[in-house]
Amino acid sequence: MLQDLFVLGGENKYEIDDKIKKAKEQYDIKEINEPIDFADLINLLNTPVLFESQSLYIIRHENILNDDEHFDLLEKYLSSPSPFAKGIIAINKKVDGSKKAVKFFKEKGLFLEYGYKKGRELQKWVKEYIWSHGFKIEDQGVDYLIEVVGDNQEMLKSEIEKLFLFEPEGNRIDIELLKAILTDNAQSNIFNLLDSLFSNQDKMLQSLENLIKLKEPVSKIIFMLIREIKTILRAKWLIKEKYNEDKIINLLELHHFYGKKKIVLAKKIPFEDLICYLKRLYEVEVKLKSGKGDGIILLKSTLLKMK
Repeated sequence: MLQDLFVLGGENKYEIDDKIKKAKEQYDIKEINEPIDFADLINLLNTPVLFESQSLYIIRHENILNDDEHFDLLEKYLSSPSPFAKGIIAINKKVDGSKKAVKFFKEKGLFLEYGYKKGRELQKWVKEYIWSHGFKIEDQGVDYLIEVVGDNQEMLKSEIEKLFLFEPEGNRIDIELLKAILTDNAQSNIFNLLDSLFSNQDKMLQSLENLIKLKEPVSKIIFMLIREIKTILRAKWLIKEKYNEDKIINLLELHHFYGKKKIVLAKKIPFEDLICYLKRLYEVEVKLKSGKGDGIILLKSTLLKMK
């Protein structure tokens, strides 16, 4: 049973939409995407609609949370809410907690905030989503899936449901199945390129070819590579400072599966080489922005020198 009027806020669109999707199964939905104040909303909520069950108004415009003029009407309404309708103020962004209305909704326990799930929280969500559909997956598979697809829950859900269609033996989703099914995903090829950059030149080139076929911008590939090397450099510094493996992974905000690989590379690759690789990639980036040379050829020749 929904509360009479409450706020869903935060950057996690998947969680907000999922909450609304479940509500749509019980109510007649009316969406409002234009500016509206509390006075107008309360009038709507108090107006019965003939031949309809209880209505649910979904307000998508954030200006309503700036309405201090009718704040007394809001307080009065919540003390005696309408029997005809309920309301959800759904704002898909981080909401300003200093606003009077936001503070009020939070104090009343009527504000649900959904930020992006990270780390263990996201791992738990993936595992439970897979288990709830009757499938099994090990922690290593969960980590691989997140690193390959990213932390967008909508994308993760889409890729997970593709895996279900293959009806794996014993309903067990393992690393081999993940590698086989996710090959056409742009993010998976970015991951494989980064993973094989310093260990398997053939696999690295194949991943690059896959990205090119998927029309992934060369500028994005370069950005990901630069970010990867910077992460390895940070890991190398933390190793030098005598941090243990778990602490390093936590400080770098990496998943365990991926973090261990970065630590191995940080121990293996000399500091001077990493700086050299960064310099080469920045040079490619500059040439690309100034239109000097073919981006794919420049990037490929640079990657072949990185081993």
